[in-house]
Amino acid sequence: MNDDTLFQDIFQLLRQQSREEGKVDTEVQLAERFKVSRFRVRRVLDRLTDMGVIARAQKRGVTLMPYSPNLLASQIYDHLSIASFDGYEIGEARTSTELEILPLAMKRMTPVIFGDLEEKLNRMARCTEFHGAVLKLYFECHRTILNAAGNRILYGYAYALALHHDRVLQSHLHHDHETVMQLLNGMRELVSYARAGKLEAARETLREMLETESSYVVALGREENAD
Repeated sequence: MNDDTLFQDIFQLLRQQSREEGKVDTEVQLAERFKVSRFRVRRVLDRLTDMGVIARAQKRGVTLMPYSPNLLASQIYDHLSIASFDGYEIGEARTSTELEILPLAMKRMTPVIFGDLEEKLNRMARCTEFHGAVLKLYFECHRTILNAAGNRILYGYAYALALHHDRVLQSHLHHDHETVMQLLNGMRELVSYARAGKLEAARETLREMLETESSYVVALGREENAD
């Protein structure tokens, strides 16, 4: 049995046991069940732990972790970071992805979601002097819109791309009042167009917002490389 097959078989078994029995095999039991060495089983468990799929403790053994879109996004983000893609590539991928997600999100946005977005926008308007707080709420609005699409895979992928910009902007953009206000006004327009069902206007506003973010991140990267 090769390593990939062993990985898939152990993962499927653990998932089935957790769902049906609430208790999963130990490292020793897995080695006996699959007739392989404990070393090979341990490598599989190490990989599943690194992926965030399981947690291991000395007395509790192996526990399957609840899988979430945020975990998927975090894993994709980690791989993107290791690969060292430049800001332009990530910005282009993000814009293409979110422009495709937006129509689906607009179809599925409920009054409750719009109410949540409006509440965040009002809070942003009340704290415009505190750029860090505005940016935090801005990113929360963005995630709410992505999540409204109701597709966990699309959300996880789009959120992973957004995380790259979010973390850079949170660290540097709070000094730039003009750009922060530009993003705030853009989000206000986007929500307004989405509520009115004006897809093309919403898409164009989203495109402009993402281009503003991407341009800032790319310019910052060039400055850091020059130094």
